Amino acid sequence: MPRPYQIATLQVGRAIAAIVVVIYHATQMTVGVAGPFPGSSLFLHGDLGVDFFFVLSGFIICHSVPGNSLGSFLRARVRRLYLPYLPVGIAMALFLASIGLNMNSWSWLPTITLAPVGNPALAVAWTLQHEIVFYAVFAAAYFSGRLAVGLMLWAILIVAAAIAGVAFLPLALINLEFLMGVAAAAAFQRGWGSPRWYGLASVPFLVWIGLGAKNDMSVLVGLAIAFTIVPVAQWERTGTLIIPRYVLFLGAASYSIYLVHVIAISTVARLVSGWPLMMTGSIAAGIIAGLVYHIVIERPLLRGRFGTTVRLVSSKISLRKRTF
Repeated sequence: MPRPYQIATLQVGRAIAAIVVVIYHATQMTVGVAGPFPGSSLFLHGDLGVDFFFVLSGFIICHSVPGNSLGSFLRARVRRLYLPYLPVGIAMALFLASIGLNMNSWSWLPTITLAPVGNPALAVAWTLQHEIVFYAVFAAAYFSGRLAVGLMLWAILIVAAAIAGVAFLPLALINLEFLMGVAAAAAFQRGWGSPRWYGLASVPFLVWIGLGAKNDMSVLVGLAIAFTIVPVAQWERTGTLIIPRYVLFLGAASYSIYLVHVIAISTVARLVSGWPLMMTGSIAAGIIAGLVYHIVIERPLLRGRFGTTVRLVSSKISLRKRTF
């Protein structure tokens, strides 16, 4: 079976989601240090970028899985998720341990494995714990030939847990957004997604606003996102959508931006004062730090060239020392 082609639109979505999350955390930090500022209440809805990521993840996994074996699927997911994450996650754990932060707030097991128990040292890694659960459930359902039944059963358990008030990460309501992404990918593969879908997308979004735009109902926004990405992806399929290369690069770097932006924002907040400079500086620092991490760490790791890069840098340093 041929491998599916890459959809550039999804990279645009990842870029948007990453920037929205950066704005959210920059706003959180700025409000916490300098107090509320004009527009801060709106920017604090930037946590919806996570909902965007979850829907996109479901879409990407469903779209890219054909042609993979179970082994190749798991190797690709583990490599893509853990290689960029572990340097940041372990570094944060070592830092927190060095300053004696209460171990009740984080632990080594979820930090190293991203298992859905406890809290990782890197605060934003809670979303990766959800990703791990999704990969496991999807792989079990898909490679057993029971994708629809398996995912439907998971959805029923999630809804039942929400009704019963059960707090269990694998059954958290937000996990429905992965399934929305899978459904969106299935619709795209069938050629569905006319412009009328934009109107359908507006319905759950307006319902969410009508219910008070509460974070615990953000799955409605996830549903709106799922309805939106299908016609956008179909628009790209027709060849009439042109995407700038720098946007694609931002999308490729979105995971790195997500991993390191909070560290950069926290640093800026300690160096500047006044909300305009703190807000703009935090956003810029979060994005730039992520781009640097993508170029220097993530991309070489994923291409298997990190060791070569380190040796090349070391040899240049040694050469300079001998020259001087």
